[in-house]
Amino acid sequence: MAEKHPDVKFEYSFSDGKYWSPYDHCRVWENGTYDLMIRDNYGQTAKRVYEETNVVEDKEIPFKIEFIDFIDFNDNPIEYYDGIVVARSSGKMVITIQGNYNNPVLYKRVKGQDVWEETGHFTDNNFTEQNPHQAEYYIADSYGRKSKIFTSEAIAYTPYSPRPTITILHADSGVLITEVRDDRETNAVPRRYAISYDNGKTWSNWQFGRYFQKLKPPIGTYTIRVKIKYTTGVESNSIGKTITIK
Repeated sequence: MAEKHPDVKFEYSFSDGKYWSPYDHCRVWENGTYDLMIRDNYGQTAKRVYEETNVVEDKEIPFKIEFIDFIDFNDNPIEYYDGIVVARSSGKMVITIQGNYNNPVLYKRVKGQDVWEETGHFTDNNFTEQNPHQAEYYIADSYGRKSKIFTSEAIAYTPYSPRPTITILHADSGVLITEVRDDRETNAVPRRYAISYDNGKTWSNWQFGRYFQKLKPPIGTYTIRVKIKYTTGVESNSIGKTITIK
C-alpha cells in the first residue's frame, strides 16, 4: 500500500464536486449507497461508489397490524379486541413493516415470562403470527433498529362443554334451594345457569348466580334439571335429579 505523502491533503464531496469538505475524513448517518469524490491539494480527483451498511440508525421501525379470522366456540366469526375469549387455535395477527429494513425479525415474550424469543423472519415486509394469544412483540433488523413493543391479548380456552352438577341444599314445603356447579373448574370462562322444575319442559332465564330457590313449592315429586352456558356460547347438556316435597 502506498503511503500518504506528508504534503498531500485531501477533501471530499458528496455533491459531485459542487461542495467540498475541508477534512480528510467523512461520516454518514444512514446506511445506503453514496457517490463519493475525493481530491487532493494538487487538484487531482477520484470517484468511487461507497456503500455503508454498519450505521445503527436511531429510528423506530414503523408497522401496522391486522387481526383476522378469529372465531368463537361455535365457529362464528368475531372481531378481535383486547381481552377477547376465543377458541383454541383461532385467529391470525398479520404484521406489515412500512419501509425498507435489513433482515427484520419478530421477537416475542409470552405474558408472564421474562425471556424474549425469536419468532421468525419477515418475507416481503410481512409476517403472520398464528394464534396470537397473550404476548408482547417487537421487530428488530440487523442494523439494530427496533419497533415499539406491541401486544396481543387474545384469551384462549380449551372449548370443553361445561359439565353441571346439582346439589339440593334445602327441600320442604317452605322453600326448595338448589346449587348448580360446573365440574370443570379449570375452564374459567364466565358462566350462566338455568333450571327447570318440570324435567326440561320449561326453563328459567339464564343467570350468573349458581343458586336457585323456589318458594312454597307444592307437595309432589320434582325432576329438577339444570344446564350451564359459557358466555362464549358453549352450552352443556342438562342433567336431572328427582326430589319429593312432602
